Amino acid sequence: MTIDPGPEDYGGLPHITEYFSIITRRLWLLLAIFTVTTASSIYGVSRERTTYSSTLAIQVNDPEDQSGGLVSISSMGSMGMFVDPIISEIQVLTSAAIREEVVDALGLRLARVPEDEPRSLIMRNMWLSPDAPDFELYRLVYNALGTHAQLNRADGSLLAEAPAGNLLDAGFVRFVVMGIEDELPRLFELQTLPARAAAESIVFSAEQRPETNIVDVTLIHYDPVLAPEILNAAAQALRNKGAEKVGESANARVAFIEEQLASTKAILTESRDSLRNFKTTKQFTTLSSREQNLVNQMQRIYDLKEAQDREKLVLEDLRDRIQGTTTIDDADLGAVLAQLQPNTNQQVRSLITSIEVEQAALRVLLNEQRLADRERACHGSERGNR
Repeated sequence: MTIDPGPEDYGGLPHITEYFSIITRRLWLLLAIFTVTTASSIYGVSRERTTYSSTLAIQVNDPEDQSGGLVSISSMGSMGMFVDPIISEIQVLTSAAIREEVVDALGLRLARVPEDEPRSLIMRNMWLSPDAPDFELYRLVYNALGTHAQLNRADGSLLAEAPAGNLLDAGFVRFVVMGIEDELPRLFELQTLPARAAAESIVFSAEQRPETNIVDVTLIHYDPVLAPEILNAAAQALRNKGAEKVGESANARVAFIEEQLASTKAILTESRDSLRNFKTTKQFTTLSSREQNLVNQMQRIYDLKEAQDREKLVLEDLRDRIQGTTTIDDADLGAVLAQLQPNTNQQVRSLITSIEVEQAALRVLLNEQRLADRERACHGSERGNR
């Protein structure tokens, strides 16, 4: 066994040749360490996937606020009325329902194999039928120049083909074929995934800007083209959800108002009948003249309301008659006028009367036109007989 001499054995400090001698004897160890480190670095870099970050700003507005502008939470008091709606919007945005809507909108169920390979390199503007079965395998095969592609089943049967830049339509799937570079392969494996599985590749991170109603949404994705498209589709899906909520709220309010109107109408009818019955009793005659005038005034109000309701029914009947006939000429406006009360709004009466006059004049013109056509037909037949 060889023992390296120490500095004291030489009687002084070590010389540089001594260091060189030690390195030479341990060169295999240095080369081994360098080789392992370099190989590990190369392997780690080769396993890294390139990802892309895309950001979208969403403004969350109160549906009751018609201005729809930016809001400073601090200026709205300590309660912060926008805090809960913003948290709610973030929860909806990151929910599985929104992500699956994005999957359907962008046809993300059809993915490359492996799934984290960028799909936009070979196809864009994807549409996939919701009825397409899951876990079906397909192949996109390019020609040698990468300018023409065929979509085949796994068994090689042809489904559709198209040149680069054109729409490839296989019925259940449509997309624009992309031209590919020389260094890319000429065959790409594709597979349909369940919507829930395809949605797992979409992970949003959302953060509210301090003291505002703005939410910054970020998506990190392996496809540089799909990343912003996914964010835009998610924002549209979120907007549709908001519109549905507003619509449901509006329908509930309309139903409530109609219910209240029906209840109020019933109360008014009952009050009107009670007032009429009261005027026939002896108690009415014992009232003072001022009190009787008030009762009579209320009676006139009820009568006017009843006349307006009757007028509304007549006009609705007129509308239905006009809509249910080919032209307004077929509507019997005289019958409509007969149904109107004498105290009906004069503008309504004048409008119906003017339409009736025009209607009568048009009928005269039509009759004259028919007579003239018949007369010309008769003269034509007489010349033919001669």
